[in-house]
Amino acid sequence: MRTTPTTKSSRPAAENAPSLLGRLRSQTPPRQLRLREALIVAERQAAALRLLTGTTEAYAFPLEELVDRARLSVQEIMGLPVSGLSRWSGRQWHVAIAAGDALVRQRFTVAHEFKHILDHPRRDDLSEGQVERVADHFAACLLMPKRLVVLLWGQGIQDLEALAEQFEVSNAALRYRLHQLRLLEPSR
Repeated sequence: MRTTPTTKSSRPAAENAPSLLGRLRSQTPPRQLRLREALIVAERQAAALRLLTGTTEAYAFPLEELVDRARLSVQEIMGLPVSGLSRWSGRQWHVAIAAGDALVRQRFTVAHEFKHILDHPRRDDLSEGQVERVADHFAACLLMPKRLVVLLWGQGIQDLEALAEQFEVSNAALRYRLHQLRLLEPSR
């Protein structure tokens, strides 16, 4: 049977729309990036993900949105020797997270692994250490967006535990983000 142009365009708009992964991946320039550029792209992708999921005002990013929209399979595994890992099964992306980690750590790990998934087509562009740094930066930007962190900080919410609770992240992740934003001096 021959397909006519009207048949193709009569598909539902969602079916013709690029996938979430495709939309986020399209923000990476088609060339090898330096570390600084990769960090900027990661922050833009995190902001775009919040925009695409309608969660720009939410302090705690709902990871269910990411799992549903990107069709990820997330599984807790006992005895996993690392905090998380991701792999492609040929049909969908699978993220394994350490079952023994605290929920706030697991949230950061899922976001971190999602950045690895985003960068999979370009996984050889950076060194391993740089890849991990970019994934951490993406997770921090997604879970603790600069605008919201600065807003709360400026409103006087500077107790680290209270602020970490707002974003549902660990104190260590919050401290990392506050250092990035130069709101907190690195501890010695």
